[in-house]
Amino acid sequence: MPRMAEGLAARWTVVRNLWWTLLSKDPAWWRYNLRRFFFRTVARFKRVFAGERAQVTDGAALLNSGTLQADMDRLSELYESIAVRLALLETTRGESAAGACATSAWMDDRESNMSDTADGESPVQAQTEASIFGELQLQFVKALEASSAAGGDPFPFRRLFDRVAQEFARRVIECDRLMNERDAWFRERQVLSRKGGISPVQSARSEFGEVEFPLALNEDGNDAFIEIVDVGAQNLTSEDHVYSPIVRKGVGRVIGFEPLQDEADARAKSDPSAIMLNHFIGDGSEGVFHESRFNPTSSLLAPNEEFLSQFIALPDMCRTVATSKVTTTRLDDVPEVKQCDFLKIDVQGGELGVLRGAERLLESVAVVHCEVEFAPIYRGQPLFADIDAFLRARGFELMDLINSGYASYASLARPIASSRLVWADAVYFKSPTLLGASGPGKLLKAAYIAHVNYGMYDLAGHYLAHLDQLAGKQTKQSYSDSLTTVRSDQIPSEGDA
Repeated sequence: MPRMAEGLAARWTVVRNLWWTLLSKDPAWWRYNLRRFFFRTVARFKRVFAGERAQVTDGAALLNSGTLQADMDRLSELYESIAVRLALLETTRGESAAGACATSAWMDDRESNMSDTADGESPVQAQTEASIFGELQLQFVKALEASSAAGGDPFPFRRLFDRVAQEFARRVIECDRLMNERDAWFRERQVLSRKGGISPVQSARSEFGEVEFPLALNEDGNDAFIEIVDVGAQNLTSEDHVYSPIVRKGVGRVIGFEPLQDEADARAKSDPSAIMLNHFIGDGSEGVFHESRFNPTSSLLAPNEEFLSQFIALPDMCRTVATSKVTTTRLDDVPEVKQCDFLKIDVQGGELGVLRGAERLLESVAVVHCEVEFAPIYRGQPLFADIDAFLRARGFELMDLINSGYASYASLARPIASSRLVWADAVYFKSPTLLGASGPGKLLKAAYIAHVNYGMYDLAGHYLAHLDQLAGKQTKQSYSDSLTTVRSDQIPSEGDA
């Protein structure tokens, strides 16, 4: 049974039992209270029907069917409140029939106006609704007249009420179906949004479901920018920068480190807003830089030729073509880097050294996006388990592994399969409890990054809930409402699927 219908069954049981206690009511009481209740219920059904009809014909209204659920909840509450209201009305049971009839006449006019003037009702809707509810109204009047002629027998009203309840149950089930369809669309939208943060091929599709972050980053005087530190910042031909969604919004400030001078110059030329610094970032020790044939695989560590020889392409890609002695620089010692919200690291096996040299900086970091390896591509390199242990010990929580890379064993005549997981990007967010110690502004930025860069809408709401608790605000509710309000121009057509 759908989740809303389950509650309806329990509520209807209570109301049904009420009828057996009402059989002794006098005719004047029935004329006043049942007619008043019936027309009010019909008016509510008409409003619900109008919302349901709009959802069937308008995709945007389907996605906004949260308002329909609210109407259904209010109508369900009406059933629950009947017992209380009828108990109160029992105290007026001794009123004169004339007084009850006079009040009933006033209510007739008022309720008839309510039922005939639904907001925004078109002639077509009115005709459709009349075919559904007109018969119920006519039967109610007939039942009322028959009750008066029979000395106030309430049994016809019980049958009529049963029919109204059955119609309501049908609408609840239909509403539940529409809500499930809407939720399925939202889940698919998140998948597209999360792919859009990494792959430029998918970003065009994700624009259909893009939802703007509803809060300003500079709220309460906070810094309006996301401070991004990119260690290993050269341009890549196969993918966009992992933080590009933030930069495209105009709120990202990038400080990049790239040891290969030509690559650093190319990045500065293509992105003049980024501040490029030519440092070998690490733990402050001396080392040897191994420049590889495919320069994105260059590293402070020597390639593990024995391991790489098992696979296609990797041995040639990682082959060293030049070496040079270098002294690494700790991020904590770079004067241009005073604080950081988003730390991205891609240094081919040297990630743990970068983290060890950034102990102070990590105190201000909300998100770490770090390439990790699951196999020893380089000699003596730390693997994912080492990176994970280091970051967890400092309050960071693993949210996802994305942009994974698989290698093909050189065992077949053709590279028709790739089975060995070798690397991926690990996404860590700092615990909201620890991040909140830096102030509500950091929690807001974490929510913004989760929403805009990764499409992790529930995670964004999680950080906003902590922000509300810390600052006494209501940001989570407004954020949640924005997720379930979608314009018709955001819905992909069949040709875009």
